[in-house]
Order: sequence, then structure tokens, then C-alpha cells
Amino acid sequence: MPQEVAPHRGLFPWRPWDILLAAVGAVAAIVFLVVALVVVWPPVATNLSSDVSDGTTAVPIGDAQASVVVPEGWVVQRSGPAVIARTPDGGLSVQLEATEGDAPEVLAALLESAEAGSATVRAETLASGLRVVHADAADGVVYAVIDVGGGTVVTATATSDGDYRAALGLLLEGVRA
Repeated sequence: MPQEVAPHRGLFPWRPWDILLAAVGAVAAIVFLVVALVVVWPPVATNLSSDVSDGTTAVPIGDAQASVVVPEGWVVQRSGPAVIARTPDGGLSVQLEATEGDAPEVLAALLESAEAGSATVRAETLASGLRVVHADAADGVVYAVIDVGGGTVVTATATSDGDYRAALGLLLEGVRA
């Protein structure tokens, strides 16, 4: 006697449910991938464009009119002509740029553009012999301009989440003509 074959019945009683569940699963997978990329990509992109300083190699600032020897272990990142240096703990971030001008005038322009108001401007001579003028803005940002000679100055804009004055001084000591 021939055996009868039972009709195949799917998981759900009718076909539209299969299609609906497949569509919901596909949308959920796409949303998961998009969220993962949005969360993961920015740190990965930053790490791809940054290096850890060895403490001896000079990093050119701008079109190599000036350079900086970033302390060992600091993270160095290029942002166009600017150099961004961060302490190993990420508490201090300094953006260095080379430009032309007189240091006190460039600092005054920086403070004016930042709407820093009446910040006290100080001038010092670094151990390297270079002159620096700097001021603390009300928002905690430190602006410094180092005269490297030949009409070239290096501007440093430092933001921190604490007192990193010594670390900033160490970085500024590394600026060279």
C-alpha cells in the first residue's frame, strides 16, 4: 500500500507572516549595523590618524616653518596644518598652529576671537630661549603664542579638565624653529 505524504505546513498558518518576519529581521539587522558604525567609527578613525610620540621625533607644524617635539607617550594627531597633542590620560589637549605675525598681536587677536574679555597676558622666556606670551581665558582655555623667529609664531590653544600647567609647559618647551 502506498504511503500518503502529509501536506507541508509552514511555521505560520499563512504566507504573509513569513514575509513580514523576514522584513522585520532585515530591518533590525540594518539598524544594528548603522548604530554599531556610528558608535565605533569615530574612535577608530581618530586612532587611525594619530600616533604615540617617542619623545625625540620633531613633528612639523604647518608647512615645516616650525616643529614640536611632543613628550614621550603623548598622542599626536594631524588636523590639516595643525598638530593636536594630548596627554596619555586625555586630560589635556593642545592644538598647535604656525602662522606669521607678532606674538603679542597674534595673542590679542586669539583672545578677541574667543571673546576672552580682559585676560591677564603674561610673557616668559622658555628654557629653549624662545619667548612666549600666554593668557588664561575665563572658560579655562589657555592661549599661548611662541615667537620662533623670522616672523613666524606658533599658537597653542590648550583645553584641559584639570590643572595641567606643568604638562603644557613641557609641551611648549618642545617647540622649535
